Amino acid sequence: MLVEELRCRLDDLASEIEETQKAVQPLEEKLRRLKEYRQSILKVLEMETGPSSINGRRELLAPRKPGGEVHWSAVAADHGYAVGGDSAHRVVRKINPELHASIAHHCTYDRRTYP
Repeated sequence: MLVEELRCRLDDLASEIEETQKAVQPLEEKLRRLKEYRQSILKVLEMETGPSSINGRRELLAPRKPGGEVHWSAVAADHGYAVGGDSAHRVVRKINPELHASIAHHCTYDRRTYP
């Protein structure tokens, strides 16, 4: 009796998982399109304002929080970096030092200011 009930619950869960995946798929597609659109706006903005450059280095326009600080989680997500429980800033710095250095910010890890 318990085995039958558990099998029935497994079938119910399988159906619910399938329905949830079908519901989430359009949202994931919409999120992907929105991120692409945001990146295209950032590129146009960079073309309009011109890239900043100090000592020949190019400054990347990065997503910012309302307070003006870099939104490192958005940067990591845009580049497909898995953050997990770590700091998104630290992950971007470790995986792609060139990207990290191209974003204007004061880095608490390197204890310096980037252009």
